[in-house]
Amino acid sequence: MIVKMKKYGIISYSKDFPNFLDSLQDFGLVDITQTLCNLEGEEKKILNWLNFCNEAIHRLECYKAEKQYETHSIRDSRKATYILKEYQKDAAEYEQVNEEIKQRDKLYRELLPWGNYDPEIVEKLKKNGLELLFFTCDKRNFDPKWNEDYDLEIVNEEKGLYYFVIAKPIHEKIVIAANEVKMPEVSLNTQMEEVDVLKVRRAALNKSFKEMIPYLPTLYEERTRLQNALSFDRIVTCTESLHDDTVRVVQGFIPEEKEAALLEFLDAHPVYYTAMNIEKGDNVPILLKNNRFAKLFEPITKIFSLPNYGELDITPFFAPFFMMFVGFCTGDAGYGLLLLLGGFLVKRKLSAALRPIVSLAQWFGVAAIIFGLLGGTFFGVELVEVPALARIKHYFFDQDKMMIMAFALGGVQILFGMMVSIANIIKKRGFKFAIARMGWVVLILALLGAYGLPMIGVAIPQPLMYVFYGIFALSGVAIFFFNSPGTHPAVQVGLGAWDAFNMATGVLGDFLSYVRLFALGLTGGILGGVFNKLAFDMSPDIPFVGILVTLLILLVGHSLNLLLTLIGAFVHPLRLTFVEFYKNAQFEGGGREYKPFEKIKNK
Repeated sequence: MIVKMKKYGIISYSKDFPNFLDSLQDFGLVDITQTLCNLEGEEKKILNWLNFCNEAIHRLECYKAEKQYETHSIRDSRKATYILKEYQKDAAEYEQVNEEIKQRDKLYRELLPWGNYDPEIVEKLKKNGLELLFFTCDKRNFDPKWNEDYDLEIVNEEKGLYYFVIAKPIHEKIVIAANEVKMPEVSLNTQMEEVDVLKVRRAALNKSFKEMIPYLPTLYEERTRLQNALSFDRIVTCTESLHDDTVRVVQGFIPEEKEAALLEFLDAHPVYYTAMNIEKGDNVPILLKNNRFAKLFEPITKIFSLPNYGELDITPFFAPFFMMFVGFCTGDAGYGLLLLLGGFLVKRKLSAALRPIVSLAQWFGVAAIIFGLLGGTFFGVELVEVPALARIKHYFFDQDKMMIMAFALGGVQILFGMMVSIANIIKKRGFKFAIARMGWVVLILALLGAYGLPMIGVAIPQPLMYVFYGIFALSGVAIFFFNSPGTHPAVQVGLGAWDAFNMATGVLGDFLSYVRLFALGLTGGILGGVFNKLAFDMSPDIPFVGILVTLLILLVGHSLNLLLTLIGAFVHPLRLTFVEFYKNAQFEGGGREYKPFEKIKNK
């Protein structure tokens, strides 16, 4: 459900505006409308300093993970500034040193095949009229005749390449089909010594970074201060000023349930305010409010887009389908059990922000257990082949039934999406604009009743068929004469014909897409069975060793299969939701998240 918003306009004298804005930031419930504007000098400075602060925190947290360090917090921005300046200087040098080490390492690897090359000897020979040229050549392209024509010495052979040197008088020209290498002005040993010096300096800089770790809480405080300052300055810059900047105007949105608190807050400050009507072009922030189950799926909604303020929240409508699809694609009760039990083991150790994700994974595990048992697969074992389960094996679905179930779920979701689109159309445009869509839903349901029921052995009396024919006719009228209320009937007939073509081809394509549920579930079960067979067939007939090999293959094989299965089981339901379901539900999206102007608390 999308929380209903209230829009308010607030006018404050410019001289009172900073104090009022500071109080409004403490209040922390109003999403302020900001006009498009460029960052000014002070804001750029704050943003750059904030980026440096985040970079420093990230680096120091990585070092802290290696060892427990004692930390202390000093609430002094001047101390934080000093630490950041020291970090900025050391970080710049560290990057320079690190890049130099990379370049030297690369050069060292290039020199290594030539051995301890000494440029001083080469230079002495050149002064005496003898020049050394260095070449590389593919072994297959090396011409033995070169040994006869030139004073040539092969220095090394590595990875199918010859490294060789030709000595020649300075004025003599040599033309051969080989790559000439320009050797550096320092020897291999010198390169190694210079790299060692650079590595010592890098170690010293690392030590300097580690000495800053106790001040991490100070940097956390500074980051929070900078974030709040940037948010504050952004609002000041991007709000509208009137009457030669004597007054400032702020527009914002607040959830309807918080309106009373806003009015109480505004009455306590020297400002003028008024409630405003939400107009069609307003970019109203979106705040979702769902039950405990649907709320777990809100991050999935945000992957694609939040709904806009004029339509329905799609989350509770796709949530149960998404859960079933993940379970269907996983297709193994054993893997589902791992997700369910693993969630209980790790949930308590995680932060409050991560626990909903684990809970969502547990729901996926429940669905995997259900569909895995329906398909009769447990860690790759076909349950119908287990002698102890012979009495209940007829309850397990075979592949044909699982495929039919995949199509059935797809058909139900497509129809349900069309019903959601009807509700969306009524909400945004009115009842008469939804009549054509209703006609399609009624027509599809009538076709399923008239021709689908006989396919499964249900006889349809002739009087009931006449009823179905009447429904077909009424649906046709709705489709061809109510698809665009207010336009000429001929135009509506043409639009109805085009809609019929798109519906016939589109719905069929959408329907066939759901076969991937069956295919992925089948693949995961087959791969699990393959790893089971490998584990028991490849284990040696040696006491204890055979058991260890079997367990190792099972562990590695099922871990890999579980990882691949879960990736597919998440990605493909995403596609079915965002493409097939969203299209039939006529979901528009494009909403922006409700982000109140508030002070960030230091963690």
